[in-house]
Amino acid sequence: MPPGLIESGLAGDDLSDDERVFLRNHPEQFWARVLTLCCRAGLDHSENRNSLLVNYNQLPAAVWTLIGPFFDLSLTPSEIDHMQQIAVFHSKKPSVVFTGDQTPRHSPDVESAVRQMRPLYEQLEFKRMDFMSAKE
Repeated sequence: MPPGLIESGLAGDDLSDDERVFLRNHPEQFWARVLTLCCRAGLDHSENRNSLLVNYNQLPAAVWTLIGPFFDLSLTPSEIDHMQQIAVFHSKKPSVVFTGDQTPRHSPDVESAVRQMRPLYEQLEFKRMDFMSAKE
């Protein structure tokens, strides 16, 4: 976990003392719980057909092919070209070309989190694929 994350408030100002201790001692398990809650919220909200599920692997192209149209944005070819040019660079290091996450981080806690979240992820992915096929 990045130093100062808890103190910055990015971990949530509404954490109880017990949750803060758990976060400090078991960050992978804590964030697995957070991601599980996010997946569940995504599933809950996806029941409303007025939603858009996007898989990370669809990015960055999903911005101009799916997300823009979903919000009724009329993007010009010039704007799309500009986004495509910018999208090749790393968001946190804009002078570096983005190549993806080349260093997988697989601690036992991360592996456990993946197993815990896999059913929710698969449900989200099934719904995403179902929505995509319904729009075709």
